[in-house]
Amino acid sequence: MGRPSWVVIAVALAVGAGACDGGGVSVDPAPVSTSTTQPSPEEDTDGVFRLGVVLPRDGDGQALGAALTAGVTLATQAIDEAGGVVAGLPIDVVTRPEPADPAGTIDVIEDLIESERIDALVGPASSPNALAALETIVSNEVLTC
Repeated sequence: MGRPSWVVIAVALAVGAGACDGGGVSVDPAPVSTSTTQPSPEEDTDGVFRLGVVLPRDGDGQALGAALTAGVTLATQAIDEAGGVVAGLPIDVVTRPEPADPAGTIDVIEDLIESERIDALVGPASSPNALAALETIVSNEVLTC
């Protein structure tokens, strides 16, 4: 199940811009050569960009999960206001609470990939859960933040 490369680029930029804070540091970047050519979407796209979110909603990770969810919300609002993801695709955010255990986290992510057909994933926040789910995420070519 390959993902269109333009989708990967769009989400990486959007989530990074919405969830990251520059910390007040100003840096003048060196000029970068850019291309105006967009790759065409692959045929397996369903016309919607689905972002899976698996973050803690309670327990020790609740505060982190709430902050990261707020970043996702800001990023998706900004993308929607700008006309959607590349090629005008709307964003559909599908959220699930992050289980406390790695096996449960893998089950949740597998369900998001298979049933919801997510194109990208934010989470899990727990390092043990993220490491346990990494093989599933990578083998399904899902962009992850």
